[in-house]
Amino acid sequence: MRRKRQIKAAPLRASTGPLPDKIAGEYHGQLLVFTDASKRRQAAIAAVLFPDHAGEPVVLTEQVPMIGSNELELQGVLYGLLQARMLFPGRPIALFSDNQDAIVRLSRAKSVGIEQDAALVTIFPGLSMQVLEDVVRLASFRWVKAHHYCRGNLLADAAAGKIAGQ
Repeated sequence: MRRKRQIKAAPLRASTGPLPDKIAGEYHGQLLVFTDASKRRQAAIAAVLFPDHAGEPVVLTEQVPMIGSNELELQGVLYGLLQARMLFPGRPIALFSDNQDAIVRLSRAKSVGIEQDAALVTIFPGLSMQVLEDVVRLASFRWVKAHHYCRGNLLADAAAGKIAGQ
């Protein structure tokens, strides 16, 4: 009887900057925001902001009540947008998330109008329709494949996991 050969997973090699070089130029001059959420012993959301593509990130985390996975990821995205608005007012934002549903929902809300998805403001406590409109107007949204060589995404994932009790 032959034994199955075990295949070792290749280690992840994150990009040296917040984004892989092949797409970093598309976001020159924008505030890069990476978000993630995690549910372990508790729920947590994280936002990693790169005000300068070559500089150190600002890592922000928060424990939140347990909710469904997609809602938690959407809450993380909204948290990242609000933190970006508060810390860097008026800066154009490029937001990256490994949750495609959250990206699609916000992109759609931006294109057809936030008022068409009024439930968005109920996902994050204290969020108003006006604040959401203001921040979404300045943002572009991009899905990044989970853990796909993107340093910003890996940092957001690690920060959310740590706070959630991974």
